Amino acid sequence: MMNVLFMIGKHLEAPQIIDRLLDVEKVTDRPNYDFAPGENLILTDCGFEDITWQNTLYGDFETYANFKRIYQESMIEVCLKQRLMGYFFKQFISS
Repeated sequence: MMNVLFMIGKHLEAPQIIDRLLDVEKVTDRPNYDFAPGENLILTDCGFEDITWQNTLYGDFETYANFKRIYQESMIEVCLKQRLMGYFFKQFISS
């Protein structure tokens, strides 16, 4: 559904598509939309009543390790892209 909202924002779909997609009598199958890219979806606030979250040292470490892995992978990707950009820039200058 988020991808549909992105498409509406880009004017690739009309806002009325939401009402049509939610009409289960007209749309009996799952709509064929791609999933929205995850990097654009950031949960910034979430509220739950009568719930007390319990953190553990192990859980916090696992969260840290996961974000560290994601950070390292993204830094490697950035470095590779910078190298490629430098290569193409040198090719462009020497032409």
